[in-house]
Amino acid sequence: MTTNSRRPPPAADAGPRAAAPGQEHFLASLAAHAGEFAAGVAAYVHLPFCPSRCPSCDHQASVTHSAGDIDSYLDCLEQEAGLIAAAAGRGHPLTHLHVGGGSPNYLADRQLLRLADIVDSLFTLDDSCDSSIEINPARARAAQLEMLRGLGFRRIQLEVRDLDPGVQRGIGRNLSLAMVADVVAAARRSGFETVELDLLYGLPGQDTRSIRNTVRSILELGPERVNCSAFTRR
Repeated sequence: MTTNSRRPPPAADAGPRAAAPGQEHFLASLAAHAGEFAAGVAAYVHLPFCPSRCPSCDHQASVTHSAGDIDSYLDCLEQEAGLIAAAAGRGHPLTHLHVGGGSPNYLADRQLLRLADIVDSLFTLDDSCDSSIEINPARARAAQLEMLRGLGFRRIQLEVRDLDPGVQRGIGRNLSLAMVADVVAAARRSGFETVELDLLYGLPGQDTRSIRNTVRSILELGPERVNCSAFTRR
């Protein structure tokens, strides 16, 4: 990933830690097939952190208000990724990258920059990589979107779910159409090639009318992609 932002110097590389019990077979399998990864690999990075838990969320998520918790997670992520790279080989071309959550844009700018450094240290990236990141529109800032685009993300995925005020109250959300429209416009100004909007159906309080109104409003924003998924009760 590339950025025009000034990054802090990377921490000293302590090298990958020893594999935990049960990981040896997995790492050995990677090493046995290392030659197959030379053509390119895909990576998913899960950032499970949110400021609060939405009742509609069925993802693995952790509510925290501690920057230290997130920093510790990034420490572990770097170590685990180092183990995988040591087995599969460093520097393979990255063809696809998706960063999901949680709310990835809940991370501070310095933490997102560190994540980019971790990826950069393990893979070879260029403009052909299909890179995407999920964001919570309620936490999006124009400067943050510009930074994410500068880091090389080409697609941005807005977790909207539903725009009906009654449905949103039931799932702990507070997004207006105007707010979503502002974020979409800011993403386009930042140069994202694809803007995706995620919706859920089967939410408490939804009916045919509310779903149609939400879809109609979303389509008027002209996104390149709309993802519709079924709500899964926990």
